[in-house]
Amino acid sequence: MAKIKLILSTIIFFIFCNTQSYGQWENYNTENSSLPDNHVYSLALDLKNNIWMSTYEGIAKFDGYENWTIYDTLSSDIPTNNTCAIAIDKDDVLWSSSNGGNSAFSFDGVTWELFKTEDFEVSHFCASDIEFDFLNRPLYATSRFVKYLDNDKWIEVPHAPDVTGFSDVNSVEEDMNNEIWLATETEGVLNISNAKLTKFKTDNSEIPTNRIAS
Repeated sequence: MAKIKLILSTIIFFIFCNTQSYGQWENYNTENSSLPDNHVYSLALDLKNNIWMSTYEGIAKFDGYENWTIYDTLSSDIPTNNTCAIAIDKDDVLWSSSNGGNSAFSFDGVTWELFKTEDFEVSHFCASDIEFDFLNRPLYATSRFVKYLDNDKWIEVPHAPDVTGFSDVNSVEEDMNNEIWLATETEGVLNISNAKLTKFKTDNSEIPTNRIAS
């Protein structure tokens, strides 16, 4: 199974403030806040310092003080409430995906854009991770593929199907040399550079385990 980044019975935020309570931990859950669900899959921080959360009951935005905004199937265009990985790009656009909705989607603060099954073949699998390359293109990692969006077309990362056919990709990153790195459930760490795939596993490197969570 693709790694769930964060599942908590409650959600805890580290509150930064210019008072004597600097460094104070606050516990937010469905009982004391507008958080729609205590199972939080992923977190992201936007340029306005809002905290975004993907949950099994929609997406929540919190300003860190008292204001919550909930985006679900009733109040927004997200395809299902069961949302997975979430990330914010350098233009402050939110990207996520849904489990069961067969969609990746983005939100620029005004408009939701959906990439449904015919464009984004995610089947019933959520994105385990979303990152952005040096061109600010979103990279989606799932248990079946790693793809990036380029000019409204989803492009599969070369050699990624060689991995995702038998191992979930838990995390994806692109380094300063434009090389793709994948953290996998059973195949260690993989590097894709110039369409060449290199595997780093316990039998050929010093990594302690082939299960890499992130």
